[in-house]
Amino acid sequence: MRLVPDIIRRATAFYRKRGFRALVRAIMDRLSNAYQAKRYRYSLSLKAKPLGQGTRILYIDFFSARTSNLYWLKAFQKFGTTRIFDIRGSEESLGKRVANFQPTHVHLGTHRAIRPKFLADIKRELNCTVSAFYGDAKYSPYHCQLAEVADYIYISNKTHIRVNEQKGYHNFRYMPCPTAPEIFGYEECIKVHDLVFIGNNKPTKLQRVPFLKDLANSFDLRVLGNGWEGTGLNYGRSVYGKRFSRACNQAKICLSIVEPRHTELEAYFSNRLVNTLATRSFCIQTYTPGLEHVFINRKHLVWYTSHEELYQLIEHYLDNEGERERIAAEGQKEVYQKYTYDRSVERILGDVGALPQHWGEVGQDWKIILNEETERRGERFTIDWYRNHIITKELLKSGILQGEIIDLGCGIGTRAFLAQEQSGARITGIDASQYAINHAINNFHSHNLDFLCGDLTKMPFKDGAFDNAYMLAVIEHIVDTSALLGEIKRIVKSKGRLFLSVTENNYHSDSSHVHIFTKKKLKKDLGDFKLLTLYVKGHIIFATIEF
Repeated sequence: MRLVPDIIRRATAFYRKRGFRALVRAIMDRLSNAYQAKRYRYSLSLKAKPLGQGTRILYIDFFSARTSNLYWLKAFQKFGTTRIFDIRGSEESLGKRVANFQPTHVHLGTHRAIRPKFLADIKRELNCTVSAFYGDAKYSPYHCQLAEVADYIYISNKTHIRVNEQKGYHNFRYMPCPTAPEIFGYEECIKVHDLVFIGNNKPTKLQRVPFLKDLANSFDLRVLGNGWEGTGLNYGRSVYGKRFSRACNQAKICLSIVEPRHTELEAYFSNRLVNTLATRSFCIQTYTPGLEHVFINRKHLVWYTSHEELYQLIEHYLDNEGERERIAAEGQKEVYQKYTYDRSVERILGDVGALPQHWGEVGQDWKIILNEETERRGERFTIDWYRNHIITKELLKSGILQGEIIDLGCGIGTRAFLAQEQSGARITGIDASQYAINHAINNFHSHNLDFLCGDLTKMPFKDGAFDNAYMLAVIEHIVDTSALLGEIKRIVKSKGRLFLSVTENNYHSDSSHVHIFTKKKLKKDLGDFKLLTLYVKGHIIFATIEF
């Protein structure tokens, strides 16, 4: 009953501030949102076929048909039995939901506070895991409190991760805002505008108005969102979902503008950017430091560093339709492959160990990687790059290249070739990617080198087939670490050794990693074996164990 007086009090305050018509509009919007969200959740409950029946996920958020949380919900439902709790409910009702559902994982997608102590009690009583995603650019002190409880917190810029690490919080991870391919896609339309900008005009963003007005004086610009009335710009209402896609496809160029106060945030961009790229629309984006580690300039999108450069880019690309279409197609391909809600949920559940068993145990897509990295840096994955790499150097002096050796997760075979050439040992390479194995077979010929495609947790070798083994930058990609190590122990002789490497604390923010290792965590996971060496060099952890 306390909820009713609270609603009346808030409605009265809104009426006095905004007037009767605004109040009616707000009520209608709220009812519409509630209806759409309920209808969407109901349809998902009928369609969803979770693959992990033993995984029970409680997803807590502020649910609305106009926000991204329903896309998160759909992704979570693919990985396990999922229930939701709307943050507008009371803590008492949340407690009842938890008691009835008994979740194995709790995910928070909201900046609205649930008391960390309350979450800590849930986690302790159920022995469940906890994660959170925060996609806003504004720094969140609340999530620092939450870090005391959550296993991992994912945020959309690397600057705040470093700030939080300086405060002693080391469980923040970088995760770009994702997109939903089933919602944001290409729709063939006539290009009716030169430029479109989608976003709201808020008091904190008033500097956008003169900038956009200058653009409108030179180009046909359409702005879509709230608050543009009275600015003199050609504006329309806010667009979501399919309407967002259509609005992007109707423009030759989509603008993604980061506020000046956020342009120093490393690798930051909003979900509007990935949603725009998902529609196969050509996008020009404000440059933020580190963006080149996420996208390739002039391949997936184009970025600018000054207003003068932006004008030049607009003029150039308006006259070059073929370039726009090529970049737009590559941008869509990139976000569909790497930055979807499904991929993000898979990473979150993998990090906390809540993925269904054997989920996603597939090798890297080497065809994509080789094409991308060749264009990105021009020299990655060449034989000289491998020869000079710190991992190769540590392998060659590890002392394990004696007798029959297996290279676990050999990729395209270059490191196996160098190791065999240096040591004279007989090396067998195994990888889950048939493309990578074909590349190895076609490029490296030696009677002491063999390559085959296979699952590292179910290898086709007899017990004790190898004297030693090495596994480099692989363990972080395999969901079931225990099964992996157990299988390696089976195929390596007693007293044989395994030399391995893993990126420290996911230093390169690789979204394909399903586990994140620190030196302490790796030592714990290797606890069943005799640990011979454990050290860190160049943000890479190296270890040698004896079976």
